[in-house]
Amino acid sequence: MSDLDFDGPDPIETPPADSLRPASMRLRDPEERSEQLMDPANQSLAEALRITYRIVQLAMVALAFLFLFSGVQRVAEGERGIPLLFGEPTAEQLDPGLHFSAPFPIGEIVKVDATTSNLEIMFAYWPRVAAGRQEDPISRLSSSPQLVPGVDGSLITSDLSIAHAQWKVEYRRVRHRTFAENIYPEAEKDIVRGAVQRGIVRVVAETPIDVLLGLGDSGDGSITDRIRAIAQGMLTDDLNSGIVIDKVTLYRKTAPVRLIDQFARVQTEANAAGTKREEAEDARESTLNGVAGKAYPELIRLIQYYESAVELGQPERAEQILSAINNVFEGRAAEFEDVIVLEGQASGEVTQIISLARSQATELRESAEADLRIYRAKLAQFRANPRLMMQVDWVSAYRDLTSRQFVQTMLLPEGVRPQLVFNADPDFMQEIYSWNKQQQMSKRVEERTRELQRQRFDTNRTPVEIGE
Repeated sequence: MSDLDFDGPDPIETPPADSLRPASMRLRDPEERSEQLMDPANQSLAEALRITYRIVQLAMVALAFLFLFSGVQRVAEGERGIPLLFGEPTAEQLDPGLHFSAPFPIGEIVKVDATTSNLEIMFAYWPRVAAGRQEDPISRLSSSPQLVPGVDGSLITSDLSIAHAQWKVEYRRVRHRTFAENIYPEAEKDIVRGAVQRGIVRVVAETPIDVLLGLGDSGDGSITDRIRAIAQGMLTDDLNSGIVIDKVTLYRKTAPVRLIDQFARVQTEANAAGTKREEAEDARESTLNGVAGKAYPELIRLIQYYESAVELGQPERAEQILSAINNVFEGRAAEFEDVIVLEGQASGEVTQIISLARSQATELRESAEADLRIYRAKLAQFRANPRLMMQVDWVSAYRDLTSRQFVQTMLLPEGVRPQLVFNADPDFMQEIYSWNKQQQMSKRVEERTRELQRQRFDTNRTPVEIGE
């Protein structure tokens, strides 16, 4: 094969010699090339991490803020709060409202109920009953002749009798910090129940069964107050609980079931006797007030002093007391030793009797004075003209005689010999009889009234001999 001759310039131009530069070559690592290719991904990841970190920081700040203010709590009405810091109280109590404390577990607010709580002691001293039937009437209780210890509850009284009772208690927490420090809330009712039952057993053991069963439905003040005092002493002095018992109520009580009828009869008779006694006291009060008014207590004491002075032979003292009594009867002020009666205190029958006596005395005096005046006038007439005076008196006497209802007047002609056949008019006689009966009845009533008044006013007095 021969060489080919080409016409024209060479297809490759050779640069001039002065423009040539030395040749160079760079060798690259394949991994570097991979890193360059990964830079956008790394940048995206780093940006995402930075955003996430910021979010985490904000979340941590928010959590810290929430944690810091998690101690803000509201104390409701009827509650009191006790603020704690590292377990130690920082204040006596917090009133209802919104309060701040250190977050838990650094601090907290312990809430204590400040309302009145009720406690019922229904089974401890009551015969055995099924749950939910503690309110059944007493008549439905079992009449078993025996009591099973640990099953049937009972109380022993001071006269060694057995009784059953149910009680109700009202209490409050008043020293809330003390309560929170010393009392476990779940054990609160058991503690109060134990304290009250201690008082119940002690007080009932000192009380006869008649007194216990004779109490009212709400309980006798002396017994329930003593129970409350004993229970309160245990809660305050022994336990320092901060609890105050407001009221202990004897809800129901009964004798042993087999003896209820006997006790009921006794109680009925006692109630009847009490009613009669109250009626007698009311009647006494009414009678004494009706007799002497407001002065009757002092009059009774004066009369007792008078009787004592008479029995002891003290005439001068008796006269002084009698003078004071008369002053009281007449409405004047009186005073003897420790008895003081104000003016006008006496009223009622005493004043009526005194007034009647004064009225009768006035009538007798006026009647006697009138008779005296008539006598003197007639004496003067008789001395002046005896015949005229006798004629006037005879006419007056005749007029009085004929004016009486039982006298009949008959007129006869002059000069005729009268022949009288006496036969009284039946109607007229009936009227006379009725009139006489009415007069007799009125007279007896008047005499009886005067006698009763005299007996009320008169007292059985022993004669007193006054020494020379």
